[in-house]
Amino acid sequence: DMDFADGKLWICTRRGDIWTVDNPLSEDVTQMKYTRFASGLQEALGLNVTEDGVYIVQRSELTRLNDTDGDGVADEYNTVYDGWGISGNYHEFAFGLPRDRNGNFVVTLNLGFRAPEGESLAPYRGWALSISPDGKMTTLGCGLRSPNGVGINSVGDPLCCGTPVC
Repeated sequence: DMDFADGKLWICTRRGDIWTVDNPLSEDVTQMKYTRFASGLQEALGLNVTEDGVYIVQRSELTRLNDTDGDGVADEYNTVYDGWGISGNYHEFAFGLPRDRNGNFVVTLNLGFRAPEGESLAPYRGWALSISPDGKMTTLGCGLRSPNGVGINSVGDPLCCGTPVC
């Protein structure tokens, strides 16, 4: 099992990698150690590190990654939910990944970019979704062209920001 309370910094990149940084607050950068935990993801734009795995939202799905052999590198990539649509439009980003008061992940999905406001070229584009760790999806709201910010308030309610569709 991985110890997620070890003070590592976890980073996901749009280029599809997840990195860990040991000693991220060290004043001596030579004491920091970067390790690539996962690669080959499609625009990883949100992550949540839990005791049962590393959850990542990528363009087309919510994925759980596990390091089953304890070497610090993910060797299991499991789809949790992939029921939202994707048309191939370059602007179909997926963001997240805070957990609400019930332990569900919150994901927001951009509309495809087509002037002037954007257009839903695939299901659930422009929506905020709640997804349980076992893959059950519930819609939270729609009408967002580019919902690129999502968080949880002090009582566990999801909040998102972005440009509304007018």
